[in-house]
Amino acid sequence: MKAKAELQADHKNLFVINNALKIINTAEQMESGNPSITKIDRIEVLLTWASSMAPVIQEELNAYNKDAYKIRASDILQRAKSIENLSDLSLRKNRFLPGYTDFTDSLKIELDQVRDLVIKKDLDAADNKVRQLFIEWQKVSDAYVDDPYGSDVGYSSDELKRIEYRKKLDELSSAVSNFYNADFASHSNDFVALAELASDYIDQGNFKGADLQLKEINDFLRNNLAQSNSKIIFNSNYDLESGYWVLQGYVDKPIMDRREQLYVTVYSTAGDKHSQLQFFDTKHGEFFTQWEAPADPGLYVIMLQYQEQKASQIVSVTERNDHQYTTSELGRSSISEQFEELKNFIEEYGSTNLQQNSVRFDRIFTDISNALAENDLEQADNKLSELERYIERYLPVRSRLAVVEAVYDGDNLVISGAVQKTLSFREDLYIDIFDQRGNHIDEIALKDSSSGKFNEVYSKPFEPGMHVAQLQYHDLTVSDFFHIPR
Repeated sequence: MKAKAELQADHKNLFVINNALKIINTAEQMESGNPSITKIDRIEVLLTWASSMAPVIQEELNAYNKDAYKIRASDILQRAKSIENLSDLSLRKNRFLPGYTDFTDSLKIELDQVRDLVIKKDLDAADNKVRQLFIEWQKVSDAYVDDPYGSDVGYSSDELKRIEYRKKLDELSSAVSNFYNADFASHSNDFVALAELASDYIDQGNFKGADLQLKEINDFLRNNLAQSNSKIIFNSNYDLESGYWVLQGYVDKPIMDRREQLYVTVYSTAGDKHSQLQFFDTKHGEFFTQWEAPADPGLYVIMLQYQEQKASQIVSVTERNDHQYTTSELGRSSISEQFEELKNFIEEYGSTNLQQNSVRFDRIFTDISNALAENDLEQADNKLSELERYIERYLPVRSRLAVVEAVYDGDNLVISGAVQKTLSFREDLYIDIFDQRGNHIDEIALKDSSSGKFNEVYSKPFEPGMHVAQLQYHDLTVSDFFHIPR
């Protein structure tokens, strides 16, 4: 009933509901204690009142008439107008700040959408949207007050999130720079690829993808950035009950029956010391210690030193993420992930045709990235479809010596083509099918005719998206692309 009263902006009944909830809460607290007879009598009277009011309030909330609609619609429009007035007023002193007029213009566009929702009588959506816009107005205004020139493009709800995610990505890059070692050398290219994908997601406003990518980078560094040492074996873990990090392991002692000192330093990703401790091993080289856990989320490097030997481990204090993604954010995330898949797909299977058409593909890559950054999902989706047509038109690899054609017709894939033969006899041919994620879907085995022609109908369901059919004939590889509609 409280949620319904809030949505209907029924302040009178909302006041009564809040009082009734306080009475119920007091009664629950009294139940666990030892109240006097007087207090029990008083709370019983109040509970009886609350019980009698419940059906009355419910009936009034259900009798949501035209007048109530007008009152709520008027309240929503008034709040929208208040935000608009605030933005107009702020332009007097903030007009020349980077991106400020862009922010106020976009805000007014969304306030017009609120008014359209009221006209369409979708008051729930209008109410939710005006609440979100007010929150955005407060956050962006605070950012301009704190650091007016902190962003070259100005602040917005998306830009504030980008700043936050870029900071997290920079911290992970700092960890690699500060604690790079020979063990990590073979993994550096993989890290660069992961970081570039995370950066693309951030620029495109795909914050769901950025969250997952940053988590993957955390796990990657935790597994690969540690410095190993053949003289030291140790492990660290977090004891949730006690709230301490536990460190235990062994050192290879040249001289037994003598305890020696070990040193542990915990560093942040920036290379700052978080904590230090000293302790002794046993006479046989075993050690165990514990210390208070780092409190702030992030990566920490535990460096253990024994005599002249050093080894490290990476621990991660995870950040609690309760973010609920909106429908718009999920839509942008889906398009962004498809876009990244197609970029990798094009680089993998574009061959020399990609180089010859690089200007054309670079231009559409930029268009899609800009549309995603501006949250123009309709434009981004249209450009993505155009990119798929470009793939089918410009990237197939053909030759005078061999050609393959792949046509998806209904539920069947029709594979046809020809190879140039020096001798008239049938040969075994193999065609590989890959999806846009680069997964090998299947290998189609067939025989050509004595003249080199072949035709095969392949019946198997495909997931939506781009696919490539590759024929390798002797030292030559030719291909054709086909699209499965979503």
